[in-house]
Amino acid sequence: MQKEITLRCPSCGNTYTFNVGAGFNMSNWREVAALVPDKKEAEKINDLYVKLSEKRSKAAIKDLSRNCADALNNVCYETLGEDCVKLLNEEDSGFSPALIGEKAQETINSSKEKWQAASKKEGLTALQAIYICPKSRKPKQGLHITLRYKDEKGKDNVYTYCNRCNDCASNLTLADDGCIGLMHEDCVTSARCEKCSASLVVDKVSFKIPRKEETAEN
Repeated sequence: MQKEITLRCPSCGNTYTFNVGAGFNMSNWREVAALVPDKKEAEKINDLYVKLSEKRSKAAIKDLSRNCADALNNVCYETLGEDCVKLLNEEDSGFSPALIGEKAQETINSSKEKWQAASKKEGLTALQAIYICPKSRKPKQGLHITLRYKDEKGKDNVYTYCNRCNDCASNLTLADDGCIGLMHEDCVTSARCEKCSASLVVDKVSFKIPRKEETAEN
């Protein structure tokens, strides 16, 4: 499931919309690599995949190339292997975790266990996410990609794609959205408005199940 988060500036009214989760075109390694805007990094990703495929069976290659995030919900950011900043600061945001119902919390806990299990296996994890520039605090749409694999000597390795700010070229920091949902309207975030630098608030959150578009026949 994919989540759409819209942040709003309470000062000037600007809105910023972001997608969080694996989209319909992110089911495998090739689709994910095609979304990487940096062509050199995309080539690096493909070269790594080719190298890892050389001494693996077809079944092992298929498992390695499948995006595990495609079947997971409620992103557990602590399992992704990137430094994170909280999108919502509980002290400043005006949101209390007590507002999350018991059933919702059970779902979140179940998802967390699945993310943790996936993080201990070889494989690809790729999803769209919110990133924040450490200099300006501006929010950016980013792409989280990690590949956990064993090299020819059996040593564990992790490739992580680095998102860079298109304004200052700084390495962007992944924003942990804290599984925010419909009860988070007007909560203050750690992101800043691009126009006036005021702290952004949560405007709305919606959910959707990604589906591949059918090609119309001529």
